[in-house]
Amino acid sequence: MRMSNRSRLPCTTADYKNPAPMDVLPAEIFLLIFRCLPYSVLQSASAVCLQWRNLVISDDLLCKQMFKIKSDCFLEEGCDSDSLNTSPDTCSEIRLHPVFSKISYRIGDEIDRVQSPKGLLSESKYAADYASIPYTTEMVVTISSTIHAKPASRALNSIIFIVHNPDGIRVMDVFSTMVNETRKLCDLVAIMSGGSFFQRVYPGQTAARSMKAEILGKHRYFTGFTSVIRAGDCASVIVNPALSMIF
Repeated sequence: MRMSNRSRLPCTTADYKNPAPMDVLPAEIFLLIFRCLPYSVLQSASAVCLQWRNLVISDDLLCKQMFKIKSDCFLEEGCDSDSLNTSPDTCSEIRLHPVFSKISYRIGDEIDRVQSPKGLLSESKYAADYASIPYTTEMVVTISSTIHAKPASRALNSIIFIVHNPDGIRVMDVFSTMVNETRKLCDLVAIMSGGSFFQRVYPGQTAARSMKAEILGKHRYFTGFTSVIRAGDCASVIVNPALSMIF
């Protein structure tokens, strides 16, 4: 790789006669180092100073690793451009945004209760990030508190919805859809009995309607995604909510 003087990072003090090595290293060297970093370390590095941040956001590969721009193919953490693999045998691989494992949310609550590590998700820097590498346009989400139950029983006690975004699913798309779907009013008795019974006292009475999240019982706390499967630009994931805490 050719390294020019013009691409070197400027010294922090213009008249400093003996600059530190970090002040005179070519930008290309920093990029080579940054491209080997996992997401969490790269995120920390980009917050060290404005120069490093500008280097990260000016490099397409690093922006893909940070989930800021679309990636059409699967990227391992810390890979460089020479190690990209787009062969057919890797078409099912997918990597979800790490922030999903750090979200705090009680399923069924309103959107302003979804918390990221940096505060309210909708106002955080993660909201507009792509949800996965490579990006997907459709994601089937299954929320089930009875993951160890028999398949028939599990289906009756699950909430299934689909997240759509033709331009690529973002982190906020997932939770906006989750909030909308789990807060819908429905006849829980009809759902959990497979349509055999309805929540009414006498014939002709309008069925009582409850929020769909009530299907999950006390297991309502989002814990991230498991069993991630990808097929083309579609993905499916499972949420196994945790038991709510008693304060």
